[in-house]
Amino acid sequence: MYILDCEINIVSNSMKYTSEHDYSLPISCQGDELLWIGTQQELLELAVAIHKSGVIMLGDRKARFIEIVRALADIFHITINDVYVKKTKLLDRCTAVTPFLDKLKKAYEQVVERHLR
Repeated sequence: MYILDCEINIVSNSMKYTSEHDYSLPISCQGDELLWIGTQQELLELAVAIHKSGVIMLGDRKARFIEIVRALADIFHITINDVYVKKTKLLDRCTAVTPFLDKLKKAYEQVVERHLR
């Protein structure tokens, strides 16, 4: 229920990105702020995947990458400077291609396995 309340809050606040309203107010869920405790690279990896999948709309069009990053940064109360430079470095790295998404997938699979037992 907590996650649903958070998502409802996010959706209801999403329209503020289409105008010049002040969107510096934090989004809160049940009195607690959502805080990102991962790295900026992990957040950008997630944003790249969300953007490319096209699952986020802004009005009648798919949200741009920078709009997704700004929304996530606002939701989690972090600042990411030089977004496109960091995105390029993220995509150029020569280690594992998607370490964070792999971690998320593994966590999800573990939840499903436990549920099916």
